[in-house]
Amino acid sequence: MKQILLVIIFLGLKISAQNTLEIPFEYKNNLIYIDLDVNDKKEKFIFDTGAPNVVTENFADAIGLNLKSSRNVNGYLGKTKAYKASIPRINIEGKILSDVKVRVVDWKFLNDLNIAGIFSFDNALTLGYKTFSIDYKNKNIIFGTQTPAHYDYKFKMTNKGNPRIIVDNVKFLIDTGNPLFGEANSQAFKISENCQKISFSSLSFVNRNKDLCNNILKDEDGKNFILNYFKFENPRNVIGNLVLQNYKVFIDLDKRELFLEENRNFSYPVDVYFFQSEKGFFIAMINEDSQLYKSGIREGFFVEKVNDRNSKSFIDAENLNQYIKDNKIKSINFLNIDNKMIEINDVIIK
Repeated sequence: MKQILLVIIFLGLKISAQNTLEIPFEYKNNLIYIDLDVNDKKEKFIFDTGAPNVVTENFADAIGLNLKSSRNVNGYLGKTKAYKASIPRINIEGKILSDVKVRVVDWKFLNDLNIAGIFSFDNALTLGYKTFSIDYKNKNIIFGTQTPAHYDYKFKMTNKGNPRIIVDNVKFLIDTGNPLFGEANSQAFKISENCQKISFSSLSFVNRNKDLCNNILKDEDGKNFILNYFKFENPRNVIGNLVLQNYKVFIDLDKRELFLEENRNFSYPVDVYFFQSEKGFFIAMINEDSQLYKSGIREGFFVEKVNDRNSKSFIDAENLNQYIKDNKIKSINFLNIDNKMIEINDVIIK
């Protein structure tokens, strides 16, 4: 009887383990890239908790999707025309999604990233999973994971739709499609006195001269969750990957709860932050109070050399940002928008 009981427990554990779906990802420019088999061909998508399923017009043409009625939708640069379409079959780590509804749009930044489109979080629900986690350190997403017994922060979410936490009746979208810190409406969110002027130039948008401030949200247990450096005076309240990446994120779509477990793995300089494009590493954010900015360096400039080290020697933007943070910068060379070389010597970068 004891042996039979042990076998039953073992089988139960095995079935439970099989009932999760682990999706490895690549983390580049603070975006989550996953591989999907679309019609038996491997394609790259961004995993996005803040958007529906989207494919580019180029990809839709390449696989011969039948485009249906169009309408204008809110895009990254205002209103964008979007078409309806369906992908017959998507294989995600052995799980099959059939007749997947998508929007077909012509967003420049998606084309620049050279990807097929955006894969929405709600595909987890379609596959029958009501929970999922995102682990930025180990670079995996797990559909069907258990919510943690121990956590650092817990938030209630809105009753339905994209993951949005509620804090003092203010809703914040949890958006893994936003590569920066986040955005907050200054009318709905008190701005602290400790603010910095930052200029932005990411792959998806340009927003110059914005205040970034340290602010605090109270979680369900009354603990202080510090939102470092948020962009203000935006109509949306969004928490992006530069905040989320130092936590393991658990989302329960059934009970509508979000848990954050500290998982700090990423660090970066405060004065400047680099992204990576096909042309090299460029400044995505720069502090207007920094020595670099006062020396004429601006967002969008490409770095060519750091301490006599060629920028091509850095593995990725994370590697470059870590080097800038950890080392004294004796010299750093940039190319401006006119391809003119600018050299800055003995600069302090915080």
